[in-house]
Amino acid sequence: MRDFLLLFFFIALGASLDLSLLGASVGPAILLSLFVLIGNPLIVLTIMGAMGYRKRTGFLAGLTVAQISEFSVNFMATGVSIGHVADEALGLVTLVGLVTIAASTYMITFSHKLYQMFEPVLGLFERKGTQAEPDNGPDSSVPHDVILFGLGQYGLGIAGALRDQGKQVLGIDFSPEAVRHARAVF
Repeated sequence: MRDFLLLFFFIALGASLDLSLLGASVGPAILLSLFVLIGNPLIVLTIMGAMGYRKRTGFLAGLTVAQISEFSVNFMATGVSIGHVADEALGLVTLVGLVTIAASTYMITFSHKLYQMFEPVLGLFERKGTQAEPDNGPDSSVPHDVILFGLGQYGLGIAGALRDQGKQVLGIDFSPEAVRHARAVF
């Protein structure tokens, strides 16, 4: 339903947009797009590195914010309609939105290849010693027979039964406390 309504939003926006405004905004739009496509990921990478996350996690999370959303265009269109923002600003934001949404789609699609390309220099953003993402332990190279999502009471019961059957279980949970508890139990 959301995607369906989003389609109508973009059709209405495109129908009301003065295309002559886009041509005058190409230079500033390129500069702002580069800032969003490069600056936003670097900011997220820096923050996540300071919080103790690995460079890979910070890089991949940073790529997901390398765009401005359609909300920015909607916000500017509202500003134009009430007279607080010039028409040229709406053209600029629309062009930046189109460029960043299109480019970030490819950046996310090829995120692992991009990471491999930039991995040698990303060590600058990784803090040593206080990892928010602990290693999987000494047996992280052992192949797993079962991947179990959820390490609550029920999940731990299933994991115990599977381990009793001789299965290698990889447990995944969004709660770091649940993961620590599961490691202590097993």
